[in-house]
Amino acid sequence: MNLNRKTLLTTLTLCAALLMTACGDKNAEKPAPSSAPATPSAPVTPAAPEAATGPVVAFDIEKIPVSEKPLGEFPFFTPP
Repeated sequence: MNLNRKTLLTTLTLCAALLMTACGDKNAEKPAPSSAPATPSAPVTPAAPEAATGPVVAFDIEKIPVSEKPLGEFPFFTPP
């Protein structure tokens, strides 16, 4: 495949422009600065890990009931 310089330069320019415009949302709302000072009143301590709620049971596909609903004709969906 032999690309000439103009096609290659155009492709690279379009890719660079696409990457630059995709790097952030310029219309996003910025958080308003708060008037209160940002000094913490108490040190933050990590939360204790949650205790296990019970024994871990292995997945058994035989416990899942078989559906009796009709699926319709294949394919079951249509493209948009």
